[in-house]
This record gives sequence, structure tokens and C-alpha cells, in this order.
Amino acid sequence: MGPDAASGAPPAGPDGTGALEAAARRLSQGRIHVVVTLGERGCLYVPPAGAARAIPALPVAAVDTTAAGDTFAGALAVALAEERSVDEALAFATRAAGISVTRPGAQPSMPSRAEVEAWTGPASGGPAPPAPTR
Repeated sequence: MGPDAASGAPPAGPDGTGALEAAARRLSQGRIHVVVTLGERGCLYVPPAGAARAIPALPVAAVDTTAAGDTFAGALAVALAEERSVDEALAFATRAAGISVTRPGAQPSMPSRAEVEAWTGPASGGPAPPAPTR
């Protein structure tokens, strides 16, 4: 991994070490909310006030993680642009990334909105991620 584009500092390690420090750097630069993705460990959400909290990834059988981060970021942006709560946006993004890693490839692995909305995830006893509908 290369240096963080905003601060030039090394990013969080693959095991999540440094995630809280990376988030603190962002907050000190005037960011209001910070989300640090941690791959199969989920993400760390740091609000402008209050304690940081870990959002676990969904337990799925990963096939290809190539587009997981892009899928998460895109889904998070969509949900926030729709003025969903942060919790709803993080859940939506987590489901989208969870679906994407169960499929090979980058663009073909990204789920549709309908797939993300319909999938309840394995944690709630829901079925496996849906097959691509495209």
C-alpha cells in the first residue's frame, strides 16, 4: 500500500493497526466523519464527536476482493447522497461490498441497488448473496 493521499502518511495496516491513528489524522485535517476500510475486518467509523466504532464485514465466502473497496465507497456515497443516516449508509455499503466479494472480477462483481436492498446478509439468517442480475 502506498502513502495516504491526503496526509502522505502510511495507511492502516492490513490487520487494522494504525486505523485509529489514520482516522485521527483525517479529523485533525478538518474532516467531519471518517471511515477507514479494513477489508475482511469491516471498517472503522469515527464520528466528529463520540467514540470510534468498528463495523464488522459480513461473513461471506470471498471469491475475489478486487472491487470490494470501490464497491463499499460507491455504495456509501450513494446512501449518504440520499440523506440516509450514517448507520444506514454503512450497512448499505457493507452489504454491497459483501456481495461483491462473492463474485469474480471488478465491474461484474458490483451488485445492483436492487440486489443490495434485497439481501439481508448471512448474519440475519438471510440467504447467500444473490447471483448477478445483469
